[in-house]
Amino acid sequence: MISKVFAICVAIYIIGSIQNGLVQSFEIQLKNLPRMQQGLGWPHTLTVVVGHVVLMKLTKSAINQNSCEVITPSGQTFASSSLPKDRYEVWDTSCSLRIRNVHSADSGRWRLTSTNTTHSFTGWIEVYVEDDIKSYQAPPISLLDGEQHPDLDLTSLDNSYCLVTQPFSQSSLVSGHCRVTLDKATRAVQGNWNVLVGLPGRVTELHIDRHVQVEAERLDVGYAHDSNNNKIHLYCNILHTAKIVTFCRFQKTTNDVGYNVMEGLSDGLHR
Repeated sequence: MISKVFAICVAIYIIGSIQNGLVQSFEIQLKNLPRMQQGLGWPHTLTVVVGHVVLMKLTKSAINQNSCEVITPSGQTFASSSLPKDRYEVWDTSCSLRIRNVHSADSGRWRLTSTNTTHSFTGWIEVYVEDDIKSYQAPPISLLDGEQHPDLDLTSLDNSYCLVTQPFSQSSLVSGHCRVTLDKATRAVQGNWNVLVGLPGRVTELHIDRHVQVEAERLDVGYAHDSNNNKIHLYCNILHTAKIVTFCRFQKTTNDVGYNVMEGLSDGLHR
């Protein structure tokens, strides 16, 4: 009879017993939980984009292996010696499988079993298939001139790392989500930023261009003529600032008295 073999390290400790020794309780410590959950499959989990290649195998195969059996997520079973030649092949001396041109239907649990006359070694691999991202577009990033420690979120993608090149600066490698914090926003950082993003399941990095604008504080003032009511609407504001306008003063060149323009204020003639 063929026996299943799993490399699981288990330590058992007696932690108590009922009087007279009728019942004993045990604590089981699993020193290698991933090995217990996944068996001998390598890699345990893998994210891959559509069209890429998946490599999987057992970390330990039967000595003098007689067969290597593959079970797909859909339940299809075939031996490595008679794999369909369109997308599958053996790539290692152990029990292994190469899947070319991955499809969305390949997502799920793949099981490999290596067998000889007395033993059988089994492992499984969880495959997650995602759509390939060909490009990424985002609006310009706007900063205030002189702003202290601004955070620049360069992409909303779920990336592993990114390589960022600023104008007039050397490249910097960012681990994890692609975000950069500047000491201070100046005109030196304005321009096109070159970003190379490492995405899970994709071998080639994705190139992204991000444009950074650094805006200086300035006064925006003027008027709009209402020809229907024969009125002039005055306005003023401070652009690209965190400041709040409390009032604006307008004065005709022919008058000594000006107008205090505030939101919601009127004297019956002016508002």
